[in-house]
Amino acid sequence: MRILIGALAFALLAGCSSSPEERREEGPTDSFTTAKSVDQVSRCILFSWQEYKWYGQPMQPLIQPNQHGGNTVLMAQTELFVDILPADGKTRVSYYGSGAIGKELKPRVRSCI
Repeated sequence: MRILIGALAFALLAGCSSSPEERREEGPTDSFTTAKSVDQVSRCILFSWQEYKWYGQPMQPLIQPNQHGGNTVLMAQTELFVDILPADGKTRVSYYGSGAIGKELKPRVRSCI
């Protein structure tokens, strides 16, 4: 019975998640621009998120190149991510975060701008 309930809960949660492309279509939670390079901002966010702990447990941020010539930093096992892209000689930072973790990670993104 527990296995059935666990499987049902997992299926419901999986149905609620959206892909990064779907999130991008909805638009970012917040956007910033900076004179810092894409790599500087990407590394800063990655390192800042590596220090973050949720209920004492470290999270697992990842960094990967994106199809638009920049980087995406994402928090594993969540729907939180940041697109860092070159834009007219500056760097555009698009933050896609919500919920309690999103509220806590946003200041860490701002500190890297």
